[in-house]
Amino acid sequence: MLENILAIVQVVSPLLVAFLSVYLSNRLVVYRVEQLEKKVEQHNNLVERVTKLEASETAQWRWIDELKKEG
Repeated sequence: MLENILAIVQVVSPLLVAFLSVYLSNRLVVYRVEQLEKKVEQHNNLVERVTKLEASETAQWRWIDELKKEG
């Protein structure tokens, strides 16, 4: 009887360790991907803001050029 229990423990424990290591590794990968997604979103927002600022700056320079021509 004891031999059967030991045999079961010897089979189950490596499987349990393998499952836990894969599970924890997967959680880490998911966490890191989420963090990267947040950084990409921040970057994309920054790019959109800079694009709007550049368009605004171009419009302001055109307006200044028009004022110079009139004056």
